[in-house]
Amino acid sequence: MRYLDQLYAVYYDAEKSQTLFNRAAVRIHNPAARQLLCALRDQDMELVDRLQREIATVEYKNQATSIFLPDLGD
Repeated sequence: MRYLDQLYAVYYDAEKSQTLFNRAAVRIHNPAARQLLCALRDQDMELVDRLQREIATVEYKNQATSIFLPDLGD
């Protein structure tokens, strides 16, 4: 599995768990449990943000680059 594929797999898992924690936090009445679920959701939110940046960096590096230099002679 390529590195980019692994990043996407972790990204999708983190998004799913973030959604799970958020849904559970809304339904839980115990304030301590709700606070814990919100903290876990926030950690996943940070992970998703870091993964998005890393994915963008890897995708940018994988693009073919072409540079046009008009002053170079034939």
